[in-house]
Amino acid sequence: MVKARFVIPLVALLLTSCNRRSPAPWSFEPHPRPLSGAEKAAETRAPELDVSSSGMLSALAVYDDGGNARLGYAMSHDGGDSFMPLIPVSAPDVSVQTMAEADPTLAIVPTAIYAFWEQSNSAGQNDLMLARSLTYGFSFDKPVRVNDSETAYRGFSSVGAAPNGDVYAVWLDARDESPSSETFAIYLARSGNRGASFEKNRRIALSACPCCRPRVAFGEHGEVYVVWRKVLPGDIRDIVVSTSRDGGETFSPEVRVADDGWKLRGCPHSGPSAVVSGGRLYVAWHTEGRDRRPRIELAWSDDQGAHFHAPITVSSGSLDPNHPTLGASEDGRVLVAFQARVPKAGNSWGPSTILLAETQGDHASVPKALPTDGEAAYPRIAVGTGGRVYLAWTQHSDRGSRAMLLRGRRDDN
Repeated sequence: MVKARFVIPLVALLLTSCNRRSPAPWSFEPHPRPLSGAEKAAETRAPELDVSSSGMLSALAVYDDGGNARLGYAMSHDGGDSFMPLIPVSAPDVSVQTMAEADPTLAIVPTAIYAFWEQSNSAGQNDLMLARSLTYGFSFDKPVRVNDSETAYRGFSSVGAAPNGDVYAVWLDARDESPSSETFAIYLARSGNRGASFEKNRRIALSACPCCRPRVAFGEHGEVYVVWRKVLPGDIRDIVVSTSRDGGETFSPEVRVADDGWKLRGCPHSGPSAVVSGGRLYVAWHTEGRDRRPRIELAWSDDQGAHFHAPITVSSGSLDPNHPTLGASEDGRVLVAFQARVPKAGNSWGPSTILLAETQGDHASVPKALPTDGEAAYPRIAVGTGGRVYLAWTQHSDRGSRAMLLRGRRDDN
């Protein structure tokens, strides 16, 4: 490993391998910056990030537009130094919904950008909307509705684009009778025409935790993975994965990622994150099972979701860790960002900040706090080429909320 040439104390990562620790070659900006593009907006929040193979940084954020919550898109061609003006994605006469994990999501492929969000309809329910850009982010087509039920609740949605170009949306849905009135079903819809329209909605499973966002990820041989928090008998709320090998037509019975045994009479509002790197499926999640201590766990599968390695804890030394997000680097390492408090002498209730850890083989680094300059929540991560990494989050203050961006890179690039 190349030794780091300089280290910023707050953000240097310590890799753990065979009980030995050595400096990880990462450094970050000393201060975050507002995620630009909506300089005139009174507030911005719920950012989402992705980066293309060419290095174009794409960002979504919800902003205040005359008292209405509207979704906008901005892009940067200089690594986040500057962003082009924000392009409205949602319609001006509807309000985009953001609540806990029910914020918009983003997916990009070389020839398309997809924005996915929830908005109120005339029946008092949420509609799931997708808009695509086939002009590299300079304009977006008119949004299309993804859900084909008009009355039942649906929400806590996310979107992903498969290597073959198909687009998959997953969400929580209440249209079916569930074994428990306090759970929802997992639904999926696929688009085979680059987001112009979606096929019939398909139910994947019942008994999903009602406020934990499901996620979709894709394998190297056409696998489609749907990951969610399931309510098991006895109010056990653990993470499961179901796999499709036929493009989302059918899914295998769900596999429990780990036996946390988290018994909770209520929803924790915390879903999993998933990514595939080097043929390995990684899943990260928040749990308070076993010893009742909050932690972020990471587990992986080397057989397309059939079995999972025993989980490792990646949030050691932090308090109240939650809302993990995963990103994969070019060399196959996986980065885990999450929000947590960093304990200080005499104060265990400091502001929530963003921490970052990194895998090395079957181990993970000690997480280190990033400079957030305020109360930070719901991080997002995008890993680019050339050793670059970007993090975004919502920062809260007495003056409102602001979507923030922090940039880092490997020192050996």
